[in-house]
Amino acid sequence: MDVAINNLPEEQMDALFSSPLGRHLEEVQSKLRLQLALFAKQYIALDIESKRNKQLEDWTNFFIPIITAMMQDPDLRLTPQQRKQLPATVERHVHLLETTTA
Repeated sequence: MDVAINNLPEEQMDALFSSPLGRHLEEVQSKLRLQLALFAKQYIALDIESKRNKQLEDWTNFFIPIITAMMQDPDLRLTPQQRKQLPATVERHVHLLETTTA
């Protein structure tokens, strides 16, 4: 409770603030404000995470056709074994991008 309210004579204090019910309501209000702040913080974190996921999806949609075309390019003359290893290699390098941009 506010220090200024505690220093007022009893007759000058609002009955709502000086009663047990008033103090309880003030406690509840304070707890609700804290919960609201926590929810807002969590919502912001979720929004940031969803933006990261969207960005990852956009990069994936950009790179998959390019990588697929490179795998099938006859000029590279990739062996079947190299084609089989390429997705894991690409994933490893994309993972490096994710860890450096996060």
